[in-house]
Amino acid sequence: MEGKELTHWLLNAMKLLISNAKSTSLDQTKIKLEQVLNQFRIQSEHFIFKKEEFISLLQSIHHLDQRKQLVYLGLFLLQSLQSSLSIQSSFSSSLQILSVQEQGVVRSVLELICCWGILPSLEEGVGVPIELRPNIIKLAYEKKVEYKMNSNELESITGKLFSLFSSLDSINQKTELTLMLEMRHISDLLAALFQLIHNSSLETSNVDRNSSPSSIFQMDQSQSKEKEKFHLNQLKEFTSNVPPEFLIDGLFSLLSVPKVPKWMAMMAGSELTLILFRPQGLSFILERMLFAQPDIPPKTVEKCIQLVAS
Repeated sequence: MEGKELTHWLLNAMKLLISNAKSTSLDQTKIKLEQVLNQFRIQSEHFIFKKEEFISLLQSIHHLDQRKQLVYLGLFLLQSLQSSLSIQSSFSSSLQILSVQEQGVVRSVLELICCWGILPSLEEGVGVPIELRPNIIKLAYEKKVEYKMNSNELESITGKLFSLFSSLDSINQKTELTLMLEMRHISDLLAALFQLIHNSSLETSNVDRNSSPSSIFQMDQSQSKEKEKFHLNQLKEFTSNVPPEFLIDGLFSLLSVPKVPKWMAMMAGSELTLILFRPQGLSFILERMLFAQPDIPPKTVEKCIQLVAS
């Protein structure tokens, strides 16, 4: 199965994924989402694309909250869709392969992953909360979910999202999926990376010398430093390949959130400063500051100016 046929099959699977992601109460949500998961389990025997990998995924996540399970299923489907779109785009002069309705399905899956996977992993003030997002799909339990995702889960989710970029043949190649991520979810990707870098930094500083032998301490500290270095390189690679206008919008969105932690404001400010060294970087920042949209409060613009100038 390949090309248009595979894309059609994946989109139908995505429709099933989001079909019952709406409800008015948590109990009803669990019942509906369990019905969706059961349909995936039943149909898995008839899947003809990455069947063994898909069945293995279902088995590995069956113990998780239903919403977490849908997050990992959504990531699997997006990775598969990206492969299909990449192949089709290489044989087409047009970037648009998906219809408007199909794009809406993909956007819903991305929003589901962000709302149920990324946001529960972030500290207060990091990332744009659901209630401040325009045109977000009405997911079950629209307010903050009651569970927390740990740093390892955030690392796994973020890694799979960034693999959508690294799976392309070149950094200049784009698909509709990567454009959606850059245009609609760059603030989510940045928030996740900022949080992972901060978590790794805390792990390094919190290793207890007194409770562990010296060799174990050195190993734990080395692993934390390597993890922090990895995420810093991940951030550098990502931001250097994203159009500066998208990057600036994402950083402004993060800085406009109430109660932004000082450590994140400093990270975002550093990224704004780096944009100045890119071609036309100053022009992009000045344009964004001088012609700020109504959704960006004046205080946020002032804060960005201070961060860039510092």
